[in-house]
Amino acid sequence: MAIVIGTGSFLLFFSLAVNVVALMVPYWYSTGGSKNYGLWGTCTCDWYYKSADDAFKDTRRADWFKASQWLYAAGVALMGMALFMLFIVACCSEKVYAKAMTAAGALMLIAAVLVAVSIVVFGVKGHDDLGLNIDGRNRFDWGMWMGVAGFGIALCTAIVFLIQGSRI
Repeated sequence: MAIVIGTGSFLLFFSLAVNVVALMVPYWYSTGGSKNYGLWGTCTCDWYYKSADDAFKDTRRADWFKASQWLYAAGVALMGMALFMLFIVACCSEKVYAKAMTAAGALMLIAAVLVAVSIVVFGVKGHDDLGLNIDGRNRFDWGMWMGVAGFGIALCTAIVFLIQGSRI
């Protein structure tokens, strides 16, 4: 049991780290030359939003782009909540910890779905509206692929927690 809890905890930390990096890097797509863009900024450290108020008033970004931003951010926030929940109940009884693991697994599953929807929306609309491809001048960059890996890790984490929570 300790090995599975350790594995789940490691996966949760790793998933959160990978997804936070993917969310924040300005390398989700490249338009040739030195222009790289992420969900929240460009490679010149020009952030799309100077404050949270700007994010809700933005008219420069398409609605699908903003949806991708917020879906991914919501997924990462749920991953943080799952981690926080496990820290809080780490010293509790085994029965309480099992329920927390099941709840963390459910949060991670919802987070993985939000991240996946964000990536799919970004990929489809980026291809349709921006002409992005896997290779070429206008292409999806490594930050988006890191997001895909983060989705996979989050899904594995959810499965580990859901299975372990149901066994205790």
